[in-house]
Amino acid sequence: MSLVEHPARLADEPRSALVQFRHSYARAAPWQGITALLALAAGVSATALGSSWLWAAGGGLVGSAVPLTLIVILPTNNRLLAEPPPAASDARELLQRWSRLHAIRATVGAAGLLMLICEVVL
Repeated sequence: MSLVEHPARLADEPRSALVQFRHSYARAAPWQGITALLALAAGVSATALGSSWLWAAGGGLVGSAVPLTLIVILPTNNRLLAEPPPAASDARELLQRWSRLHAIRATVGAAGLLMLICEVVL
């Protein structure tokens, strides 16, 4: 998302970018939330069943996408999804803000995934 889809979206004019964001968001949001919570539950369960604390930490980092989204990113999402849509200049600024916030969320999730992969490999 941060490396391909959203930069391509931002290359378009704001109205088209906003329409595409809305369609993408409607499909992606449920999957992202569910998989983040599953990673959290799996990591905590693995630790509770005797595996290293790194499982819970990695799952926690991936799972942190949910509160990060609800507390930090949701206000921007709500403005992007509002009816009537924001003006083109506001839409461009909101899409750029969303890009920065999503990059933070993706980096935290990737750190959790890397922690889980290291635990498996090492």
